[in-house]
Amino acid sequence: MAMGSPMRLPPPEYWVGLGLRFDEALVRTLRELSDARRQEFFSRDLGVDIEAGKALLEQVATDGWVTPHILYRCPVCDEELTPEQASRKQCSLFECAAVFKDNGGVIREESYRRSLAASRSVSWVVAIHGMKSRGEWQERLTWLISTTWGRAIPTAIYKYGFIVPGVVLFWRRNQLRNELRAKLQSFKADLEAKAIRGNPDVIAHSFGTWLFGHLCLKELKKPAEERLCFGRVILVGCILRPDFDWQTLKQAGIVSDVLNHFGDGDCVVPLAHYTIWDSGPSGRQGFTGTEVANVRAQGYGHDDLLSMVKKLPPTTERESLGLRQTFMGSALYKVWRPFLELPSEDLAALSTEHGGGMSWRSSVWPLRGTIFPLLIIPALLTPAAWLLMLSFDILAGPRRWLGWAAIGLWVAIAVYAVLVTISMTWNWLQLRSQQDES
Repeated sequence: MAMGSPMRLPPPEYWVGLGLRFDEALVRTLRELSDARRQEFFSRDLGVDIEAGKALLEQVATDGWVTPHILYRCPVCDEELTPEQASRKQCSLFECAAVFKDNGGVIREESYRRSLAASRSVSWVVAIHGMKSRGEWQERLTWLISTTWGRAIPTAIYKYGFIVPGVVLFWRRNQLRNELRAKLQSFKADLEAKAIRGNPDVIAHSFGTWLFGHLCLKELKKPAEERLCFGRVILVGCILRPDFDWQTLKQAGIVSDVLNHFGDGDCVVPLAHYTIWDSGPSGRQGFTGTEVANVRAQGYGHDDLLSMVKKLPPTTERESLGLRQTFMGSALYKVWRPFLELPSEDLAALSTEHGGGMSWRSSVWPLRGTIFPLLIIPALLTPAAWLLMLSFDILAGPRRWLGWAAIGLWVAIAVYAVLVTISMTWNWLQLRSQQDES
């Protein structure tokens, strides 16, 4: 039964299954031609074994991805002929007029065609790193982009340094968001001065996804003519809420399409909901709904998709038909580049979670993003205050209540710690249960 369409690219898993039934080298060659968005295929394109190539293309046609077509050509000028022209005695093209019988007859060949929409052009790219990184992966990404596309694509790198303490302070987060906006405006102005126009595509990781997402929400409050707008967005290790309002941002034209490439072995992302306000584990379980193309990386951790050191196992490499070996190279080749180039109507085929990510419910509001201000900071300051009061003999006499107040604060911190632990454990068990079911 046909499962494909001549108007769409086959998904990666289709090629893996095809490679189990046909010669792997043939399938690899055909996939490379397909990924290059070629519209017509011949068995001779796949190698010296014409019959094997024909059998492979017949199977792809049976599966509905291409349509068989009989092609007629003049033996002299090699121009394509209609069936009616091929039935004549000589070539109907005035410049040729060759007699078919005298030149070995009309050439008859089988081809396989499809009608893909035109591919999308990437104008320029912005890369935004996470909080526990100085953005080394951004340089590696720039190199991959420059060597993968075959043409120069301006790639802007935004760095804000190693800022673990800063992300827990709301004013610091707001400051970083505003600095990101100013930098993006500067990038855009510089490129427009060089006659490079168009909205940038964005690749963001970890806390960079939070900054970018909340920058976009802030843009909604600005007049339309003052807004920063973006093309397609790739999120890795994302810490935005799984129910983040991408629909409104897309309708307002602030972003075009969104890809969430998430590792279901990410142990960092689930903690974000308790340490950073208005965040969540979308980088572990995907976004709910269908506004985002969620692509699961089975077993990958928080930084794995950005690794140029870790490599695919030989068996995985073989099953993937020889795609790039490093984790980030493979992600760029198999997922990110197709997402950036495919027409919008083809993007749904990239998603591995076609009904959206797992269901999600946020914790009660006193537990959201409050571990540092309500637990860790008070837990560190209270003993220091106690020692200070003891050293100055403040706890004696009428000020003894201060000691009891410190003890009461410690009890409150302990109760809060228990509640946070219960909430985190419950959410973790729910997440694991949903992953096991999927």
